[in-house]
Amino acid sequence: MRVYQGETLSALLKYVISALVLVIAGAVILTVSPLIGGMLLVIAVSFPLLLAGKLLLDSGRSYSPVLMKRFIAPLPVEVALSALTYDLGISSLGVFAATGASLALFFFLLFVSLRYTGSGLLERGQKPEPSRWLHRTSNALLFLAVYFAFFLTGDFYYFGYPFLFAGIGIIPFSIDPLLSLSRNRQVKELSVWIRDSSTSYITGFFVLGLAYSILEIPKPYQANEFILFFLLMGTVVLIMYAFWRGYSIGTGKIETLYNTIYMKHRFTPKVISETESDLFANSVKEFVVHGRKPDLLIALSHMLGSAGTSLEDTEAILARLAGYGGLGESAVNNAFTRRSIQNEVSQRLDMINSVAVVIKKRLEANA
Repeated sequence: MRVYQGETLSALLKYVISALVLVIAGAVILTVSPLIGGMLLVIAVSFPLLLAGKLLLDSGRSYSPVLMKRFIAPLPVEVALSALTYDLGISSLGVFAATGASLALFFFLLFVSLRYTGSGLLERGQKPEPSRWLHRTSNALLFLAVYFAFFLTGDFYYFGYPFLFAGIGIIPFSIDPLLSLSRNRQVKELSVWIRDSSTSYITGFFVLGLAYSILEIPKPYQANEFILFFLLMGTVVLIMYAFWRGYSIGTGKIETLYNTIYMKHRFTPKVISETESDLFANSVKEFVVHGRKPDLLIALSHMLGSAGTSLEDTEAILARLAGYGGLGESAVNNAFTRRSIQNEVSQRLDMINSVAVVIKKRLEANA
């Protein structure tokens, strides 16, 4: 305890002395250079935040101290550096470019802070979902930093629009790690859809920004009308293709895909080895491919009873399988992708395996 108190006192003195040095230096330089002096004073604010984060970390807390020490505390430094970049940029780049440079630097530093904060949460053994959310949100900041960097080019700023559109598009698609923490099945379905479809939608935002950039390039007005016509025609073709693909998949390809993935993975998991009964094998396939579980529950209940399992234990062992609803056929279940179907097949086989392990152990104990 004395060592802990000594380390805390040492950290307190270190941060207080550093903050005082910056305040004194800032006050002195303020009379010569208001910008640099003010920047030092702003940076001094970060040290109490760093100290608070360290004290919270030392107390054994998890999320809030990491956010404070790695993300919130650097904010004053980022603001000060951005202000300095803006001031220096005005003299050589002009107000327009200086604004882009300072904002690009600010968003880039935010990107680094979020990545650093996310890695800190993982280092402390926390759940990976908050770290993944910070990681994805930081991608949006990186895209915004690139967009504002294009302000430096002056007349070619419009080439940054694809990154602006993609950066804005990333934000709503970055929440799926947090939604996956929910116990609500519909919310989990939504998180699966967001996760698996985010790349396609963000690419669409980028392409939309690219189209807007093409329209913004200085050219005769008639040329813009010509380009806009072909962009609209291309959009119509893509929409028609998407509807056709959804219809064709919905009229039979989903079941074929389930069967294909099931045939590929049915021997990979350790499904019950004593599956000499065709009825049981068919019930496994009915559940894995179609999601129908009554026959499987009957078969597994019988096998658990044969292994000497009581009615109460059987109900507890089969509770997860009995309560499983699958992804269903809702509009947001993303059942139109091979990856999500493969995940669902693996999940169903894993549930069967968990019961298989129990049955095997009980049969061995009764032998």
